[in-house]
Amino acid sequence: MSTIEPITSHHWSCQWIWLDEVEPKPNRYALFRTEITLHHASKLRVTAASRYRLYLDGQWLIDGPPHGQPDYWFFDEHDLPSRPSGSTACLAVVVHDVGGPEGHRPGFLAEVVDETGKLITATGRGWRCLPGDAWSDKGHEWWMNHLDPFQEIHDARLMPSGWMQPGFNDSCWRTPVVMRRRIPGGSADTEPHAAGPWHRLVKSPIPPRRHTPLPPVSVTRVEENIALENRGRPNDLSIVLSMPGQPTRWTAVRESDNLLSEAGVTTLCCSTGHLRDRDFDGYYEPTVLLDFGRPIAAYVELDIEAPAGARITIGLAERLIDGYFHNALEAQYCFSYTAVEGRQTWQSFVWRSFRHLKLRLHHCFEPVRIHAVRARTYEYPFENRGDFTGTDDRLTRTFEMCRNTIQLCCGDSMVDTPWREQAQWVGDVSAVTIGGVHACFGDVLLPAKFLRQAEANPLPSGILQMITTGSVDRERNIPDYSLWWTLALWDHYLFTGDRPLLEAMYPAALRVIGAFARHTNAQGLIQDMPGWVFVDWAFIDRRGQCAALNALFYGAMGTVRSMAEQVGDPASIERLDHARRQLHGNFASRFTDPDTGLIHDAWRDGYISKRVSEHGNYAAILWGLVSDAQIEHIIQKTLLDHSLKLIEASPFYTTVMLHALARLGRHDLAIQLIRDRWGRRMVGRGMSTCFEEWGENGSWREGTYRGFMRSHSHAWSAGPAQYFIHRLIGLEILEPGCGHVLLAPAVLDIDYRVVCPTPLGPITVCQEAGQIDIDAPRAMRVTRS
Repeated sequence: MSTIEPITSHHWSCQWIWLDEVEPKPNRYALFRTEITLHHASKLRVTAASRYRLYLDGQWLIDGPPHGQPDYWFFDEHDLPSRPSGSTACLAVVVHDVGGPEGHRPGFLAEVVDETGKLITATGRGWRCLPGDAWSDKGHEWWMNHLDPFQEIHDARLMPSGWMQPGFNDSCWRTPVVMRRRIPGGSADTEPHAAGPWHRLVKSPIPPRRHTPLPPVSVTRVEENIALENRGRPNDLSIVLSMPGQPTRWTAVRESDNLLSEAGVTTLCCSTGHLRDRDFDGYYEPTVLLDFGRPIAAYVELDIEAPAGARITIGLAERLIDGYFHNALEAQYCFSYTAVEGRQTWQSFVWRSFRHLKLRLHHCFEPVRIHAVRARTYEYPFENRGDFTGTDDRLTRTFEMCRNTIQLCCGDSMVDTPWREQAQWVGDVSAVTIGGVHACFGDVLLPAKFLRQAEANPLPSGILQMITTGSVDRERNIPDYSLWWTLALWDHYLFTGDRPLLEAMYPAALRVIGAFARHTNAQGLIQDMPGWVFVDWAFIDRRGQCAALNALFYGAMGTVRSMAEQVGDPASIERLDHARRQLHGNFASRFTDPDTGLIHDAWRDGYISKRVSEHGNYAAILWGLVSDAQIEHIIQKTLLDHSLKLIEASPFYTTVMLHALARLGRHDLAIQLIRDRWGRRMVGRGMSTCFEEWGENGSWREGTYRGFMRSHSHAWSAGPAQYFIHRLIGLEILEPGCGHVLLAPAVLDIDYRVVCPTPLGPITVCQEAGQIDIDAPRAMRVTRS
């Protein structure tokens, strides 16, 4: 089956529009509206740069588009709610432009058609627009975020009242500018594919995100702070929100536990003593710290009654530091909302990832009544089709932690972490996330979207850009991530049987191999590969000829060779076979140290590196580059008697070790590795989602320990999710689409049950009292090993 229809250009009847501005500024909001006559069935197509939120008669309808790059930009297609034929409705849209690299332009594009395809409305000069001055463009920018790096500062008093409703008088609003591209000779082109940098508009192939309201689960602190201005960095809300407080004495915070439900009201008010007594030095502002119980990806919502001008700031954090809220060090995600008079609701424009939310009331000497503070999730609508349970509770909890992490990292893209970058990194997704999505949820749409997105943004060399959601510096691009992409493409093809996708992506896979082949030496080994050879966050030696990189290259060539067989490309098969024989014949002799018998990290300037890591050794095992005798030696020295201490892999690359041990049938060692690392270092510390590295407070990546924040929500650390489902039952797909599979379930020292989703239905494997039972779909041929 094909997960995505072949991409064709939709014939748009609309035009890109924007505000009439001489020089667009980043972090700029714009309002657009039109009134239309709706019929029983109407279809909306819409996109924007950078993000939009669309309302129908004041009701939030859809956000988007999925994050992309200008050469591969998504639009959303949405069925409008049914209305009586001939009724008037208002389409109101907020667009936020976060800016971008040179050549970036903001814009908005939309059209509505009826059930016959007849045009109802299309963006152009007939729409009305207004600068979104209720949002400040001065919000502090967190430089590492790729989605929306700005703190959101919103003053509801500056919003035009009733603008989202039919009948609103917009005669004083502006006429938008139709965007165009100048053509030599003085003519202009306003066609959507030509008017801006978005030359390829692609229909989003994924379903709408799931938005579930969540209340906080506990009130952590109720405090007050002396009101002091941050005059040095006035636009950074995190500084004041990170101030430690004192127990409430002068301020009013009544019924704070009502914030945990919507059954009651919480009242806040700043101190008023200074208004009566000039000897009272300053005034105090109340703060409430809420805990949502686990990291979530969500919008923030308020439901309040307030006097006009009451200002509430909100800070978000994944974790507390030394027991206190502090988000000024990293990821300074904050919001500021200034109220109008009366009862009102507010929702943040951008979603963030957080567990802890700190709320502070500023300069308000009348009571503010809070009816609700809640999160509204932003997540891909997976169903938990895959499962693992065992009589070892810590293993079960490890699986659940990893599955939770993958879900948390999947919205309109598969991001590395929703907390920091919110970026779709090609290596993270290819090496870990896609396999976890297949195993835990059985979804095929989001992985296929990623594979196409990555392929659409290559560098001239043929190497793919390491991030699909933004441009990167070529010198800082990670080349090895492209190799992981070829492996993910093949695994996805085996799982789905999506031959059109494989055929469309195959030329890019060949180009990736060719880009690496240009840097092989006379022994067929990659040497001095340009760019940022990453491998992993660990103190490994990557210089010259890198063992882990060469092993990955060998594995990728094998995968692309399998693709060549599928598409009928004998010339490429011959070239790949020759290259693989040459690399295989020289790998072990080049990288094996005669004194240790282990694979050392690198060979450079005629010398073997002194560094020896888990990376090179277990990559060599996984892709069959060392003999059986050397495999036994490596395992004995590194996992059994521990007589040689290797540079330890991060959670990302420890997944390679799990795959390697599963390949050998050494599930006893793989399970022990999971217990020792994920079980002790994450689950044992109460985590419900995965750390980025083995701890939250720093890294050994440079050979010595450095203390800095690591995320609590990293999908690349969730490798056991796929291991517990695919590897534990020994799943080998013999026919693409899972029509014929080989199963070799592990015999463990515990009882367990695995549910493995496939396109044909679930496979269930149970071990109880040493007896293994298998149940598989009737349409699937199962060979048991």
